[in-house]
Amino acid sequence: MTLVDHVRHWSPASSIRLQPDEILPISVEILGIPAPLAAAWSQAPFYGIVVAQSQIALVERSSRRVAVVIDRATGVAFGPGTRFVVIYDKRTSRTIALDLHASFDQDVYFGNNSSKLSDVAREQLLALGMALQSPSLGNARFLISGHTNSVGSDLANRELSFRRAVAVRDHLIRNFGLAPEKIDMYGFGADRLKFPHAPRHPGNRRVEIALVIGEAL
Repeated sequence: MTLVDHVRHWSPASSIRLQPDEILPISVEILGIPAPLAAAWSQAPFYGIVVAQSQIALVERSSRRVAVVIDRATGVAFGPGTRFVVIYDKRTSRTIALDLHASFDQDVYFGNNSSKLSDVAREQLLALGMALQSPSLGNARFLISGHTNSVGSDLANRELSFRRAVAVRDHLIRNFGLAPEKIDMYGFGADRLKFPHAPRHPGNRRVEIALVIGEAL
């Protein structure tokens, strides 16, 4: 059961198009967070949901500010500065929620059209792998997400970004003993550019690691 399924019975506000950081007028109704997400997410009391025709938005109740916008068709969240991301992984038919403020400030970069770990990437993963071994993260789960720049087709970029996530996952398991069941993977392709105003920038070719805060929404 995904977040989209949970809100399907609510009537969408079909006349609006939601944007991250938008302040919603009083006339737009903010609905409650579905119980499965609320039970797994400590910030749930401070947020609500607005359902539009093709979108779902997580909204801060006090400010009525849109924190994240989710495309109903793909389940992928978007918007610069997004903190909370909800994604639906078609490979595993699972939906998970991420808190990007709890992500690791460590990007791993790749060469053009490549999913091979360079020597620099292996050095970047050394500190990350040691951090993920911390006892305080013993019960934590992580998402390794692959990204590309805008060069190439959507399908090719999604596949390439997923292969990059696999390369990092395999390296962390092999060299740092991380349990495979603690790691999810996702390929965003070019959907979440680090440099959105420079979509072909090589810095968009990367892998990021974030903390999973909930699943099966």
